[in-house]
Amino acid sequence: MARLGDYGLKDRESEALRIDDIEGQEVIIQGVDVLEGQYGDFCIMSVVVEGGEIVKVMSGGMFVVDALKDAIAKEAFPVEAKFYKRGRAWIFD
Repeated sequence: MARLGDYGLKDRESEALRIDDIEGQEVIIQGVDVLEGQYGDFCIMSVVVEGGEIVKVMSGGMFVVDALKDAIAKEAFPVEAKFYKRGRAWIFD
């Protein structure tokens, strides 16, 4: 009998970091997947961090998701960013 683990297109082996893990770092976002969550959309970004390592980073921050959707619509990737927390919100430059 087949196993469910033999199916699926997304990489389940890689562990997505939280946006907190890259706070204050200059990163390059290579691409993003927007997914629907229980409390709204969230994103899984493919990010090049300091040192050149490529990692997956997850964020459901309202402003982050909004900006990433806009970048997708404008075919802007790759883009540079630095994320900061202001109160409970994630902001970026």
